[in-house]
Amino acid sequence: MICTVPYEEKRLFQNRLVTDDFLEDDQILSLWEDYAWNESEDMTVERRNCQKIPGFMIKNTMEDKIDSLSLSDDEDSSDGQSSDLPLSYFREEREAFISNCKMQLLNSIISDEFIDGEVSRTEKLVKELFWQNKEEVISALMDIYLEYFSKQDTHVLKGILELLSVLPYDDVKPSGQIMALGVMRHWNKYVVKKGIQLYERWNSKEGIEIIKALHFEETRFQKYAEQVIEYLERDGT
Repeated sequence: MICTVPYEEKRLFQNRLVTDDFLEDDQILSLWEDYAWNESEDMTVERRNCQKIPGFMIKNTMEDKIDSLSLSDDEDSSDGQSSDLPLSYFREEREAFISNCKMQLLNSIISDEFIDGEVSRTEKLVKELFWQNKEEVISALMDIYLEYFSKQDTHVLKGILELLSVLPYDDVKPSGQIMALGVMRHWNKYVVKKGIQLYERWNSKEGIEIIKALHFEETRFQKYAEQVIEYLERDGT
C-alpha cells in the first residue's frame, strides 16, 4: 500500500519526528530530507538521518529524496519476505516444477496416440504448460528425450518430436533444434524422418542452412531434406 503525503502534511510530519518523544535514540537511523531546512532550525545531520519510523517504511534514493511513504501491514510485510529467500529455494522450486512437468508429459505420451492431422491430448497439455514456463518445459522434454533416446520402444521418443513440432521455432532454441539433429542419426528410420520433418513443421528460414549442412546416406532421406529446403526457401518465415 503506497501513501502519498501532501507537502504541508509531510513537513508537519517530519517536524514531529524530531520533536516528539516517541522515537528512541536507537530508532533514529537515517531520514534523507528533500528540501532545505530553515537556518534557525538547529538540526544535526545525525538527527536528520532517520530512516525507520514505527508504522511506516520510508522509500529513499541516493539522490536524498523521499519519493513515498509505504504503510507497512501484515500483507505487505509477508510479500516482502520473498526477496530474502535463498537462491537454493528458487532452484528447488524450479526442479520441482520440471519434475512435475516431466511426470505429466511422460504419462500422457505413454498413454496417447499421435495421429497426423489430429491434435492429441498431450499436444494440448504441452502448450498449456509451455506458456506457463517455457524454459522448464523444454528442460523436461530434454530429460525425457535423453532417457528414452536409446530404448527399443520409440513411442516416447516419437512423442517428444511430435510435441516439439507444435512449439514455435524461436521459443525452443537451442534445445529443440539439438534434439531434432540428434534423431537424424537414430537407428530407427521413422525417427530420422520425424527429425527432418520437425524443420518442415517449424517453417523457419533459419533452419535452411542447418539442413543444407546435413548429408544422408539413404537417398530417400536426402531427397526429403532437399524438398524441405526448397519449401522453406519458398514459404518459410
